Amino acid sequence: MEWKNILTTIMIVLLFIVVTGCGSEEGSGQVDHATIYAVGGGGGYMLSSGFAEVANEKNESTNYTLSETNGDIEGMRMVMQGNGELLDVTDTNAGFAYNGTHTFEGEQYEEIRGVAAVEPIAMQYIVREDSNIDTLSDLEGASIATFQESAQLSVEVVLNEIGLERENDYTMQALPAQEQMDALRDNNVDAVVFFDQYPSSTIQSLDETTSVKVLEMEEDLIDTRAEEFGVNPMTRDIEADSPEAYSGQTEDVTTAQIGQFYITSEDVDEDLIYEFTKTMFDNTEELETYSPRAEGITVENTLESISVPLHPGAERYLREEGHID
Repeated sequence: MEWKNILTTIMIVLLFIVVTGCGSEEGSGQVDHATIYAVGGGGGYMLSSGFAEVANEKNESTNYTLSETNGDIEGMRMVMQGNGELLDVTDTNAGFAYNGTHTFEGEQYEEIRGVAAVEPIAMQYIVREDSNIDTLSDLEGASIATFQESAQLSVEVVLNEIGLERENDYTMQALPAQEQMDALRDNNVDAVVFFDQYPSSTIQSLDETTSVKVLEMEEDLIDTRAEEFGVNPMTRDIEADSPEAYSGQTEDVTTAQIGQFYITSEDVDEDLIYEFTKTMFDNTEELETYSPRAEGITVENTLESISVPLHPGAERYLREEGHID
């Protein structure tokens, strides 16, 4: 009797395996869940969180969940190693990963693919209006604060081009965003190099009590940075009489604009990325209620900003809409 019960149990288990196996085969190629990585606390997190909520409310075939990461580098490694599907990054970091340079030297990810771009960010050399620093050359002898890794590399490449070497001609330290503002306000640093949308709400808050301005970054320096990092050169014009200008901005200037876009791996399902791209483009107005960065979800930004090959799913959407051949 006992052996009959054991044999019956084994047969039930085998039947379950066969049935579920057939079901998996029938639905092969369909992905019902995707993880979007986002850097905690920033505009990218708000946009990705909003996207997941909007897509899930619309009962798309994929259920999206959000996972926090400490930065672009960590997030890209998670996606490229198959532990998630999507992350929005700067063109700088995506270029490093694709080319296996700088931060990703010896760790190349040629399978990284672009999906859809959001509002580009601007490389803003910010100084107090009452300082005697009016050009990048005036940063000789200055103390500078910025973010880590790719931000510091960007500063070094630009300032090297005008003959300023780190430590010999200026010092640089990595600080979180708000600490950069505090340091500039308290005259503990002479300048900050801030990577954010223009105008930046963080800088605007500082500007309410400490008048600041953006320094000119000439186009040849923008081209040098782009060539060094393997990205597309883009410029941002800042007008002194614009309502968006910081209070100390008395002259029109140009600075580098840096692409910001979602990346994935070429191994991620084409239908999933097609759906993600379509949902993002079809719901930009709704996404703007979560983050102003959604205003930059345009075909123009996508084609101009993305400096790595497009994923076939994104290509299919853009082709169907008549934006690419």
